[in-house]
Amino acid sequence: MPYAKERRLAIDLAKKSGKIIQRGFKLGMKSWYKEDKTVVTKADIKINNMVLRSIKKAFPGHSVISEEKSNIVENNEKTWVCDPIDGTLMFLRGVPSCVFSLAYLEEGKPKLGVVFDPFMNRMFHAVIAKGAFLNRKRINVSTKTDLKYSVVGLSCWKERGAFADISDIYRKLLQNTADLFDLGSTAYQGMLVASGHFEGSIHPATSPYDSAALKIIVEESGGKMTNLFGEDQRYDQKIKGCVISNGLVHKELVEIARSSLYS
Repeated sequence: MPYAKERRLAIDLAKKSGKIIQRGFKLGMKSWYKEDKTVVTKADIKINNMVLRSIKKAFPGHSVISEEKSNIVENNEKTWVCDPIDGTLMFLRGVPSCVFSLAYLEEGKPKLGVVFDPFMNRMFHAVIAKGAFLNRKRINVSTKTDLKYSVVGLSCWKERGAFADISDIYRKLLQNTADLFDLGSTAYQGMLVASGHFEGSIHPATSPYDSAALKIIVEESGGKMTNLFGEDQRYDQKIKGCVISNGLVHKELVEIARSSLYS
């Protein structure tokens, strides 16, 4: 198995992070807002610090880009991208749709990814050219070929003025009679695409934390993931949003996203 050491570390960190998420999952937990107006908790910080320490110990030359704190090693194209808790607001409000997300990249391209849902014990993982799995079972995207009655995730995040008009995307998807959901976690919605339960998801954000792992998992399950313009992109820097799909409805989703972009 290629990237065996990296994979073992990613899965181990996912399991340990899942325990922290479960222990901290209670109403009324302490939280505060960051400068970007997103919420953070002690659990986010604890997981973030654990990831930094563990990767530095196992791979001292690798960079880590993580939502709460990063460690950048200059002149190195080997990078880990992490979202300690994707869906912190859901975590804070007692809604179990938050996950841990971690990807390993080389030259900005994900080579392996892990997304862990600790509440349902769902470990989504993939290694380049080896397929995508939910725990030990191989997963595949859905075979639906049009948006009519498709299930689509739409992330309404704090940076929504950066690229696209969310309300316009929402309206156009409804006009195509798609069923829409915002589960509060881009990674969670992406895993539902990878496992064939959603046909697509649109996330018009600029940060790569919650989408880097999706690129490898969704595409190893037979789907497709691009930016809002339908182009490939690096995930070790700011992104131009992402369109995630089973591949069969990707063109339609990109057309809707592009037609809703701010000029």
